[in-house]
Amino acid sequence: MKYFLFIGSFAAMVLFASACSKTQQTKTADSTSTQQKEAAESNGPVTKPLGEPQETVIGDVRIINYTNGGGRRPKENEIAVVYVQNWVGDSLLADSRQKFGGPLTVPMKPITDPSQGALHYALLHMGIGDSVTVYRPIDKGISKHLSPRLQKEKLMRAHMVLVDIKDPKDMPDAQQQMSPGSMPYAPANQQQTQPAQKKQ
Repeated sequence: MKYFLFIGSFAAMVLFASACSKTQQTKTADSTSTQQKEAAESNGPVTKPLGEPQETVIGDVRIINYTNGGGRRPKENEIAVVYVQNWVGDSLLADSRQKFGGPLTVPMKPITDPSQGALHYALLHMGIGDSVTVYRPIDKGISKHLSPRLQKEKLMRAHMVLVDIKDPKDMPDAQQQMSPGSMPYAPANQQQTQPAQKKQ
């Protein structure tokens, strides 16, 4: 009798565990579906849990957010303060630290696709403190300036770290610094603007 009671109890535990597992799988699937729906509605990448690297591939552009810390993201018309390095192969083409001694100030424009400006697009999906690499094709305008050794390269990459977000009212000169069309390839070559000094 005890043997049959034991077998019956064990079978009940297995059925209960199986039901819990199916419930958890359903919740996970629902959560993933919700994330995908939200991403589609916001025209942005499907988000990963905070702290996990997130990769987004749209057309020829590949964006990897290594930090994904969940910090505040720049909004349209705000100014992103960002360190930028541009590389082709093992060659550093431009570095905001070397060229300007610090980060760039980048006015954010309303774009919805990397083809309108891959780095702008990536910045709009970064949070303060995030470290991101953007891979995109080398176009003819960039290729003609590369050394013969780098002519075989097909992609260039930008390493960016978003350090701050500014209100455009505090930096009026920066509003004319860039447009989405001028920033798809080498933002570190752009002139850095300084905040306008208030008159005494």
